[in-house]
Amino acid sequence: YGLHRFLFHASPPADSPILITLHFLIHGQHHKVPFDPGRLVFPPVPASFLVTPLYLSLAIFGNIGRLVFVGGLLGYVAYDCIHYYLHHGSPAQGTYFKSLKTYHVAHHFVRQDKGFGISSKLWDIPFNTLPPRA
Repeated sequence: YGLHRFLFHASPPADSPILITLHFLIHGQHHKVPFDPGRLVFPPVPASFLVTPLYLSLAIFGNIGRLVFVGGLLGYVAYDCIHYYLHHGSPAQGTYFKSLKTYHVAHHFVRQDKGFGISSKLWDIPFNTLPPRA
């Protein structure tokens, strides 16, 4: 939730072409063409600029830091797999994934400033970002 809302949906400064371009490459392109299968995951090159300093800062804490890093990375991969399925899968009516797909499609086409949860609506509740009729 946090990564999607606070990084992917951040507003880069209007006077910074570099940050505007980086933001577009990270997530803006995905919102421009949400059903393009090649544009669903965090692009590897921009991701490496974020992940490398994160790894190095956690590795200072030895194996515990590396464990936290690997856990976060696996969690992000699971998030991306669910995200990909919500865009390209066909979940059965009445299932949890069907409700998530409907929820996520509304994020793309109804209210891009609401519904940031991908694998769950949980964090949209305390952050008051539930879209109408969610």
